[in-house]
Amino acid sequence: MTMKIIKAIPLCMLLLFIAACSSSDDSQPIAETSDIKANVYPIGVGLERKSETKIFLSELPYESYQSFQPLTSVEVPEDITVVDPVTIDVAEYKGKTLYFVALRKYLFSDDYYSVTSTTSGPLSDYSATIQEVDSVYEVSLVLSEPSSTDYWDTSKLTLTVERGGAVVPNMEVYWFGESSLWTQELKENIETRYMVDGSVAYSSMTQTNADGSLVINVPVNEAGEVQQGGTTRNYNSHVFFVIDNNVVQPTTVDITGLEVEHTLSY
Repeated sequence: MTMKIIKAIPLCMLLLFIAACSSSDDSQPIAETSDIKANVYPIGVGLERKSETKIFLSELPYESYQSFQPLTSVEVPEDITVVDPVTIDVAEYKGKTLYFVALRKYLFSDDYYSVTSTTSGPLSDYSATIQEVDSVYEVSLVLSEPSSTDYWDTSKLTLTVERGGAVVPNMEVYWFGESSLWTQELKENIETRYMVDGSVAYSSMTQTNADGSLVINVPVNEAGEVQQGGTTRNYNSHVFFVIDNNVVQPTTVDITGLEVEHTLSY
C-alpha cells in the first residue's frame, strides 16, 4: 500500500463546503476564518512500534538525523486512525517549500530515524510550497518499519556465568536468539546432538574470561515489544546458554538499554 497526496485546499472552499452540508438548525459558528495549516495523515503499513513518532517539517529533505535541521515537529498519537490528521500550523512559513517526514526515536537512545516509506518515491517528494492565501495542505505519509539494520542500535551485554555461586572461567557461551522461540524440546535436541558429536548449532560468543564474564554486542530490534493477538512478543528478549556436563543451562536476558548486565547462574 502506498499513498502520497500533497495538495492545498483554499480555506474558503472548505468553509463553503461545510456550510452547504450543514442545516441552518445545527450549524456551528466558525471560530477561525484565517488559517494556513497542514493536515498530515500518517498511515502505518506493517508498522510494529507506533510509539515515539513525530512529524517533522524542514526546508531541506531529510537525509540523516545528524545533519537534520527541522523547523518544528508534532507528536503522532499512538492511537491515531487513518482518518485522523496531525495538524500543524504553517502560517509562519509563507513562501517556503516545506518537506514532511515521519521519524521515530530509537528505542534506547535519543536520536531519530525515518519510518517514512520510500516505496513510491524519495523523501523529497513529500513537500509543499506554502502560499500567501489561507489554505489547508493535505499530506499523506506511509509509515513502515525500516528494512535496513543500519537503523538498529547495539546494546553492550556483560554476561557473567556462575555455578553454585562461584564464577566459571573459560566457559563457552552460546546465543540461541529470541526467547519466544525457546522450548524444552529445543533444549533436549541441543543436548542430544552435543552428546553425539560435541557440536552446537548456535552461535558461540566465545569463552568467559578469568572473572567468569564476557561482553556481547547485541543488536537492538527497534520494534521492541509487539502485541500479537492476546500476547506480547518482546523482540529484545534473548536466550543464552552454556553446556556443562552435557546439560544445557539457559538464561533469558531482556535488553532494556544500551548497557545491560546479567548473570547466568545454575
